[in-house]
Amino acid sequence: MYAWFRDDECVYVGLAGTSLRSRLSAHLATTQDLSRSTLRATVAVHQLGVTRVMARSRPPILSADQVGVVNEWLRVCDVAWLTCPTKLAAAALEKTLRQTRLPRLNLV
Repeated sequence: MYAWFRDDECVYVGLAGTSLRSRLSAHLATTQDLSRSTLRATVAVHQLGVTRVMARSRPPILSADQVGVVNEWLRVCDVAWLTCPTKLAAAALEKTLRQTRLPRLNLV
């Protein structure tokens, strides 16, 4: 399970599934395709005022400049992660963090 921080505020928490490296790579990608990362798409919604459908569209319809705004916003974030003994424990921790930290980029 991992968490993204910006200016010391927890802005997003998520589960990595089977590969933390793969999940974080999707979030840190700089390609124009935001459809593989809920975090990147949500940043686009919040920073650019586009709809989720636009942000997650395939093929991508956002301009390179718009995607650059998303990439720059994420570039200054910090990421932390915790290893949990089971997927169930990770899901429980994610739920607790969403309820207590109220990360603004997590979907309700």
